[in-house]
Amino acid sequence: MSTNNDPDISPVIALARAQGIPCLLSGEGDYEALRPVHNARLQTYPQVIAPCRDETDVAFWLRELQGFVVPISIRSGGHHHEAMCSNTGGVVLITPSEKDIDIDPTNNTIWVGSGQKLRNVIYNLGQHERIMPTGGCGTVNVGGLTHGGGWGMSYRTWGLTSDALLKVEMVLPNGDFVKLDASGFTDGTGTSLDVDPEKLFWAIRGGGGGNFGVVTRFQFRIFAPCPVYTEFTLQWDKAGRHDAALAWVDLCNSDDTNLNTFGRMTVMDDPDHKFWNPPLVIGGRYYGDLAQCHKALAEFLEKAPTEHQYYREKRLDDPADFLDILMLSPDAGPSLADGTPIPPQGFALQVGAPKADGPVSTCIDEPEPHKVSSTMPGGDHDEVFRRAEDYIDNSDDQPDVNMYLSLHGMGGRGAENREGAFPWRDKPYMLQVQAWWNPGSKTEAEEKALVDWVGGFRKALEPACEGAFINFPDRAQDPEQYYGGSWEALRDVKDMVDPKDRLGFLLGVKPH
Repeated sequence: MSTNNDPDISPVIALARAQGIPCLLSGEGDYEALRPVHNARLQTYPQVIAPCRDETDVAFWLRELQGFVVPISIRSGGHHHEAMCSNTGGVVLITPSEKDIDIDPTNNTIWVGSGQKLRNVIYNLGQHERIMPTGGCGTVNVGGLTHGGGWGMSYRTWGLTSDALLKVEMVLPNGDFVKLDASGFTDGTGTSLDVDPEKLFWAIRGGGGGNFGVVTRFQFRIFAPCPVYTEFTLQWDKAGRHDAALAWVDLCNSDDTNLNTFGRMTVMDDPDHKFWNPPLVIGGRYYGDLAQCHKALAEFLEKAPTEHQYYREKRLDDPADFLDILMLSPDAGPSLADGTPIPPQGFALQVGAPKADGPVSTCIDEPEPHKVSSTMPGGDHDEVFRRAEDYIDNSDDQPDVNMYLSLHGMGGRGAENREGAFPWRDKPYMLQVQAWWNPGSKTEAEEKALVDWVGGFRKALEPACEGAFINFPDRAQDPEQYYGGSWEALRDVKDMVDPKDRLGFLLGVKPH
């Protein structure tokens, strides 16, 4: 929806079309199909959507737009929870998917385009019996996931997605195309900008998407997993919730790096299905067999006993199973003790069911309205969980809204890696407040109330918490909260590559 208030960039549009560079305006071609972001609550209307085929297209837009005051957004998959991968009135650059995924199983590396969906990457890795640390939603694209760090169910085993990053190919904000790794620029590339490439590569790993240029391709280290994998789901009622949550913190500090966990405290009042969404669920992935998994959980379950334990041992030596196991197929969920199947939630693992009238999954291709926020625990975990429990217990349940607090286990090898900009390595876990509902099911006032519920939850946690995770953004938070001790060093890198903040957005890294 172009308006008279949009910046006049018609000369650049005309030049793009003269050179055959993809350029979509409102009402043209796939504009409307490409316009929505994954959060249906937020609508943006760019003047131009540019589906870039390669680095040459990206460089054209960044170079030719230098003389214009116009918003420029970088979009990989469109999953930014606050829609800051898009804008209204400006230009949105959609990063290349680079359809050919280049896997070298001998040297354990993979090259992949920024716009490639995670499920495609996992599927292709499965053909070579390889894996890499990723998030759990197959619809998310590689670019945004990696730039923010990329937490997933292999964090304790191999770290963040960005920890596996070896090299990148990218276009800087002035249009220069470069290749770089931890040692500097490679393959004879360079830039006219006064840039320290080692610091730039550091910033790319966890410094947030859209800040320092447009990465078009990533090279990652990949791994050969053990052939057996065990998934588990553990559930507690309200009486056991607090002690189990505290015991889980010790589990996050476990020395066994094959153990990865994820949990959820839910606002749910459903006596007919109380173990679909109990007060506390802890799920996990163990790289090993069932006996090894039981051994790893034994001390934890002595501290926090529960009758509701579900285990699924799978094999990872069949490439056909990789995508279903790691991204969770619809038939991959456990059953209750009476044999009743628990419908899949669409998380990285099965931790419970959606509400009867709520969204089936947070990982589908279609946009869903939602609101999230995040924070990190301070030192008093007892206070963290008491505040969380009080807020949940005093919240009104809505049967058609999935409202919960996600618990993302950390520690392990993810805590040991200090090479990137992700600043929260010392934390045993992170917290994410979430509310998801179906498109068109809420009035504007009802949506505002849900946004306020998420914001109120974060504020209730604030006295016991600090910081936030940039992959779980909330426009109500100050951007400095996301980057902690890395903030000033990231601003230094921003000064080098984008001192005028041409790629700026609300939660972006700001130049000095």
